[in-house]
Amino acid sequence: MKSHLFPIIGLLALSLLAVSCKKDEPANTAPEATTAPLTLTLNAEYNGSLLAAETEYTAGADTKFRLDGLAFYVNNIELIREDGSIYTVPQTAFYVQLATEGEGGGHMHKTQHGDHNTVQLTLGDVPKGNYQGIRFRIGNNSMTGHNGPGGTEGKVQPQDFADGTALGAQSPSMWWGWGTGYIFFRLDGVVDTNDNGIIDEVGEDGATDRALRVHLGTGDLIADVTSYEHRAFSVGNGTNDLSIYFDLVSFFEDINLREEYSTHSMGDSKPLAVRFKDNLNSVFYVPALTHSAGN
Repeated sequence: MKSHLFPIIGLLALSLLAVSCKKDEPANTAPEATTAPLTLTLNAEYNGSLLAAETEYTAGADTKFRLDGLAFYVNNIELIREDGSIYTVPQTAFYVQLATEGEGGGHMHKTQHGDHNTVQLTLGDVPKGNYQGIRFRIGNNSMTGHNGPGGTEGKVQPQDFADGTALGAQSPSMWWGWGTGYIFFRLDGVVDTNDNGIIDEVGEDGATDRALRVHLGTGDLIADVTSYEHRAFSVGNGTNDLSIYFDLVSFFEDINLREEYSTHSMGDSKPLAVRFKDNLNSVFYVPALTHSAGN
C-alpha cells in the first residue's frame, strides 16, 4: 500500500515546487520607452509683443506698415545632444502660416491653425535626454527650381503632394513655377511710402502707398538658422514643448522700408532679398523649454 503512495507524494511535491518557483519569478514589466513626444511652438512677435490683427507697426525710425500675410517653411530640424551628436527630425518640411491675407488682400486674420500669432509643429517622438540646442533651415535644396543645378533629380513640386500637406498647394501660393520652385518665406502687407502717417489700401483711387512684398526663394537664399547652443533643454516622460519666438522687428533691421519694400528674389531686387535672408538668423530666439513629466 505504501509503495503506491510514493508516486502520488512525488507528484504533489513537484506541483508545490512549480508553484513556489512561479511565485519567486518577477512580474513581467514593459521596458521604459526611450523616446517621448516633442512639440515646437512658434510665436510671432513685433518688438517683443505678439502680433495682432488690424495693427500698424513702425519699422526703423518712423516708417509705418501693416502686415497682411506671413508664411514660411521650417526645414531640416536638428536637435543637438549634450555630446554634440545630432538627432534629425524625419519630417523634412513644415509649413508655418502665422498670418494670411483674405480673398483679394485684406488685413491679417486668424488662420486654419487657430490664432494668427502662434503655430505648433508636432515633431513626433524624439530620443529622451539632454540637449544643448536646436537648428533648422528656412527652405531646402529639394524645393528649389527644377531647371537649376542638378536638373530635376530630387526636386519636388506641389503637384507631388496632397492638399493640406506641408509641400502641397497653399493659399496664398508658395510656388513660383517649375523653373524657380517654392517660395521659402513670404511676407505681404502695405507700407506708408508717401509718409503721410496713413496706411492707404493699395489699388484704391488716389492711393499712393505701396504693397509690401518680401518673397524669398531659390537655392542661394536658403537660410540656416543658427543653433541655440546656450538654450539647453531636456526631453523626458510626458509632454515636451520647445517655444521659439520670431520677432519681425529684427527682420527689418538696416532696411529702409519706405524705399526697399519689394523683392521676389530675382533680377534687380535680388540684393535686397539677400539682406532680408541674412536678417532671418537674428529673427528667431529660444527662451526656454517647458517640460511636463508624465506618471
